[in-house]
Amino acid sequence: MTTKAEFWFDPSCPWAWITSRWILEVQAQRDIEVKWNIFSLAVLNEGRELKPEYRERIDKTWGPVRVIAAAKKKNGYEVVLPLYTEIGTLFHPGAKPVAKETISEALQNQKLDPTLIDFYDTNDFDQDLRESVLKPRPILQIFVSSSMSRESLKSYVREAHRYNGVLVFRGLPQGSFRKITDLVMSISDEQYPVAMQIDDEAFAKFGIKAVP
Repeated sequence: MTTKAEFWFDPSCPWAWITSRWILEVQAQRDIEVKWNIFSLAVLNEGRELKPEYRERIDKTWGPVRVIAAAKKKNGYEVVLPLYTEIGTLFHPGAKPVAKETISEALQNQKLDPTLIDFYDTNDFDQDLRESVLKPRPILQIFVSSSMSRESLKSYVREAHRYNGVLVFRGLPQGSFRKITDLVMSISDEQYPVAMQIDDEAFAKFGIKAVP
């Protein structure tokens, strides 16, 4: 039976980028179907009081997601992952700036309409992005560790399913995508589907130093 998963991404987010490469590795090894959804850090942080330097960084993330949304509308869903991968590769391994010229380069590399860059500075897709980002998500976060026993993790999977929660890991065990892939597949249960994510920032935000 094919396992279905949904993945939300903002191409500017390094943690989403790391996790996306992991889920692609999982997909290559297991019968899993991933739906790729555009997320927006800018929408998530609208109206929040942020330090000026962080606000500046967040505001720069509008452009890339607008262009991906425009490309999706013009060319269809099938361009979402390739364009995300192109942009993410330029931003993260490539260390290129979150800027208009980087997105233009990504469009060129993917042989997409170069005029899509015109949506970088418009708000044509902002409401669609808000609706995608702000729709209900799991609100219970269960912080776990790859060092916990499989039985303990499986029990948390069942609890997360029961209460519409998400399991949150910190980083990769020994820096290995393969190890986290094997771990996730070993504790997954088709009877109890749950979301799992790698989110170091969530551990820091809530001051989580250790888990049971």
